[in-house]
Amino acid sequence: MSHFDASMVVTIAIGLILMILTNNRPFAITLAVIAILATIMLTIKKILDRNQSRNQHHLKD
Repeated sequence: MSHFDASMVVTIAIGLILMILTNNRPFAITLAVIAILATIMLTIKKILDRNQSRNQHHLKD
């Protein structure tokens, strides 16, 4: 979970920077939501890959 929390903090920080740089808040919020969804999907993919490699390792033993 620590990786997930760290990446979420980075994503939220990027979203806030975009919101400050662009006065167009709906656009910045949309970008932040897309970034958060991408982060969640990448995290889930990493967890699934880790679980698959663990399962294969256990099958070999």
